[in-house]
Amino acid sequence: MKIPMLCRRSLAVFAVAAAFIGATLVPSGADVGKGDTSADGIALSNSYAGNTWRQQMLKTWDAAANEAVSKHIVAKTKVVNSNNSAPEQASQIQNLILEGWKAIVIDAASTSALNGVIAQACNAKIVVVTYDSLATAPCAYKVAYDYVAMGRQEVDFVAKRLGGKGNLLEIRGIAERPSTTTFIPGLPAKRQSIRD
Repeated sequence: MKIPMLCRRSLAVFAVAAAFIGATLVPSGADVGKGDTSADGIALSNSYAGNTWRQQMLKTWDAAANEAVSKHIVAKTKVVNSNNSAPEQASQIQNLILEGWKAIVIDAASTSALNGVIAQACNAKIVVVTYDSLATAPCAYKVAYDYVAMGRQEVDFVAKRLGGKGNLLEIRGIAERPSTTTFIPGLPAKRQSIRD
C-alpha cells in the first residue's frame, strides 16, 4: 500500500520524536532509540487545524500515536491546537512542560515567538521537535521538507496532466508561514510549463 506524502511525513516526525526520547534515557554515546520509552508520552502542539491538510495531518498523527501506544512504544500521547495564535500555543506548551511530557512535537504558529517556551522545554530535559512550520530555537530538532522541490513537482504533475495547456489556480497556505513562503518559489519557473 502506498502511503501519501503527508502521512509519511507525520509518521516520520513521530518516529523521530520517539527515537530522541529513547536517546535521552540512555547513557551518552549509546545508540539513539535504545532506551525504554514505554512509560513516556509524546505531545503534539499544532498551531492550526482549520483546513483539510491539517485535518489529515492530525488523523495521521492520531493513527501513529495509537499504534505506538498499542505496541507499548509510548504510554500516552496528546494533541493541542492553538487556533493559529502564537501566544496561545506558547501557553499550551508551558502547560505541556508542567504536565511532564518527555517529548513535544511542534508545528509552530511563528518562527520566533515560541523560542522562549521551547528553551524552557529543553531546559526541563524535554525533547522538542519542530516540523512543517519550523521554530528557530537552537535547542529544538528540526524536520524540514524541501518545499521548493515540492512546488516544482506538483506543477510538473499538473502540467503533464493538462498536456502543457490550460490554466493553473494557485491556492496559497497561511501567509508568512515557512511552509508557504518556501513552497511558493518552486512555482513561478514551472508555471511556464502550463501556458496556452
